[in-house]
Amino acid sequence: MEYCGEITSLKDLHKVLKAVQTNSINLSGCVQYFRGHGSCNYKLLSNISRHFTDVKLLHATEEKIISDIKEKIEKTSNQEYFHVPQNSNSLDQDWYWLTQAQHLGIPTRLLDWTLCSEIALYFAVSDNCYKNKDGDLWVFYVPDELNIYNQCLNISTIKPLQVDRDLFVSIPIHWDKNYEKNEPQRNILSQQGKFFVRSLLQSLIPLDDEAIYQKYLLRYKIPSNYKSNLLSELKSLNYNSKTIYKTVDKRMLTFKEELIKKYNLSTKKCCS
Repeated sequence: MEYCGEITSLKDLHKVLKAVQTNSINLSGCVQYFRGHGSCNYKLLSNISRHFTDVKLLHATEEKIISDIKEKIEKTSNQEYFHVPQNSNSLDQDWYWLTQAQHLGIPTRLLDWTLCSEIALYFAVSDNCYKNKDGDLWVFYVPDELNIYNQCLNISTIKPLQVDRDLFVSIPIHWDKNYEKNEPQRNILSQQGKFFVRSLLQSLIPLDDEAIYQKYLLRYKIPSNYKSNLLSELKSLNYNSKTIYKTVDKRMLTFKEELIKKYNLSTKKCCS
């Protein structure tokens, strides 16, 4: 997609936000969400989708990953690191497993978005591997018909790994005695995270390549030579690795790495 402009300072970001609000008048009923990419070469495609060319193989792998997570958690003392409400049905629970796996860095078919433009910008400028690469800030005007709670749709009626339509998902955060140990939920909260999931059949097609979404997306360039200044500005407002990324237990990090290796889902970065 073509760029709508550039962001070289937080002042530019505030101008973008004003433009976003003005544009929303023409897209009544839409809520604006943001996403940052360290590299302008990245497409709006989920992590796991980048590793497959066959939908059936992607689907089978994702199911195996979730099954492995359930087995691992249920057989160890790590139950506190995933929160699954006991009074929820099996479909509810699968959504919880999936979204929390995403926020542990385990590849899934979910695409992260945030309500906070500064957090999205932080993701676009903070990765040192892409300090010499232009980045992107994306704006997504999510129409109401994509919301999972619209038109009598809800988590309790849809299988997360078998969705037959594109959906925007918001998973409730549950506070309990283990909340401080629950890294996935704390990351979702600190990043104001929401999730977009493509239908299974469309899961290999980037969102920005779909003609039907063109009017709902805006793309802004973040020139590489301004990334350092932007990062400093964001840090002055307390947007940093400690406030955005919560510490993940080493056992869970090891488990994540084991899964990524097992299913050959590692992503190589070219630092420059």
